[in-house]
Amino acid sequence: MIKLKKIYIYKLIALITAVFLGYIIINYWNEILLNFEKFSFWAFPDNPSKNGETIKLSLSLFGGIALLWGLYASLKRAKASSDGIKLQSKSIDNQSEQIELSRTAQVNNQFKSAIEHLSSDKDAIVLGGVTELHFIASENPNRFREVVLNILVNKFQSEAKIFKDAEDINFTIIQTIFNYFFRSEVYYNLDIDLGHCNLSSLDISNVSMKNVNLSFCLMPSDITNCKFDNVDLGKSCSVISRFNDVIFNECNLNQAFFKYAKFKNVTINNTKDTNNIICLSSHFYDSNLNGDFHASYFLGCKFFGTKLLNESMININFSASGLYDMNFAETEFFKCNFSACQIHNVNIDNIIMQSVFDGAENKKEEYGMIFEDQVQSRIGEKEDLSGLTAHNINYSKGSNSISELTKDDAEKLILLYKELEKKYYPDRKNNKDKKNTSN
Repeated sequence: MIKLKKIYIYKLIALITAVFLGYIIINYWNEILLNFEKFSFWAFPDNPSKNGETIKLSLSLFGGIALLWGLYASLKRAKASSDGIKLQSKSIDNQSEQIELSRTAQVNNQFKSAIEHLSSDKDAIVLGGVTELHFIASENPNRFREVVLNILVNKFQSEAKIFKDAEDINFTIIQTIFNYFFRSEVYYNLDIDLGHCNLSSLDISNVSMKNVNLSFCLMPSDITNCKFDNVDLGKSCSVISRFNDVIFNECNLNQAFFKYAKFKNVTINNTKDTNNIICLSSHFYDSNLNGDFHASYFLGCKFFGTKLLNESMININFSASGLYDMNFAETEFFKCNFSACQIHNVNIDNIIMQSVFDGAENKKEEYGMIFEDQVQSRIGEKEDLSGLTAHNINYSKGSNSISELTKDDAEKLILLYKELEKKYYPDRKNNKDKKNTSN
C-alpha cells in the first residue's frame, strides 16, 4: 500500500513539472529563442554552426541529467531490493529459530518419553525406549551421547546383576544395549562401566572394546575374534569359556578366574596387571602370553605350543599341568611349582631356582585326568624330567626340589585347588540370599 502511494506521488510531481515547463515554453518562447541565440553566440563565437553546437550541448546536458536520474532510480531500486532481501533473510532466520526451538522441544519430549519406557514391564516398550535413546544420542551426540550412555549403562547393570541367575535376566534387552555400545560408533572412546554383571549368555564375539570395566563379571561362554584395549577384567569369572582369536592389550587381569576354559590363538600384550590369576583345568593352544603372572595359579592346565614371553616367572604354581613343546629360552623361573606336571619337549635355557618338580613326568596327553586324579596318580612316583632340557637347573640343597611327590604334598595341592575354586567361583545363590538378607 505504501509503495502504491509513493508511485502516485512520483507521477503527480512529474505531471506538475511537465505542466510547468509547458507553461514556461508557451509564454516565454520568444525570450527563450533570443537567449538561446545569445548563448550560442557567446559559447561558439567563431563557429558558423553556433545553433547546432548549442543544441548538441543542450541534448548532452539533458542526456546527462537523464542518466543521473536513471542511476539514482536504479540505486533506489537496488536499495529497496537489498532491504527486501534483508527482511526476507531475517524472516528466514526467525523461521529457522522457531523450527530449531520446535525441534529441541520435540527431542526433549522424545527423550523424556524414552526414559519412561525403560521402566515398563513389557519388553517391546523397553526395547523401544532403548532404541529411541540410542537414536537421540546418534543424532545429537554433543548434547546427549554421554547422558544416554549413563542411562543405558544403569539399565544394563540393573538387568544383569551378577547375583541374578541366567533365567532371571532379560538377555534380549542387555544384548541390544551391548550391540549399541560396541557395534556402533556413537559411544566410541567413552568409558563404559559394566562391572559386576552376569554376561554368561551374551554374544560379545567380533567386537573391539576400549576403556571398559568388566571387573567382577561372569563372562560369556564364547568369546571369538575380540580385541580388548585397556579393559578391566580384574576378578572376572570365566567358566567353560572359549577364547578364540582374542587380543588383550594393556588390560587388567588381576585375580581373574578361569575354569575349564579353552584359549586358542590368544595374545596378551603388555598387560598392566596379570598377577594372582587363577586358572584351573584349562587348555592353551598356540597362544602368546606376555605378562609376569606373579603369584598366579595354573592348576591342571594344558599348554600346547604356547609361549610365556616374560623375562621372569616368580611364584607361579603349575601343579598337575601339562607343558608340551615349549621353549623358555629367555625366561627365569624362581619359586615356581611344577609338582605332578607332565613335561614333554620343554626347553629352559635360563636360571631355575627354588622351584619344585616333585612327581613330574615325561608324558603328553591332550585330555588327561582331572586335577585330583592326576595328583594322586603321582604320589610316591619318582620324578622323570627326561622331557625337560634345562642347562642351568640347580639340584643343590636349598635350591630346586626334584624328588617323588609325597602324600602330604598331594593332599595340600588338592585342598588348594578346592579352596581356590570355592573362593573365586562361589555359590551365587547363597551370596544372593545373603545380599537380600543384608538389605
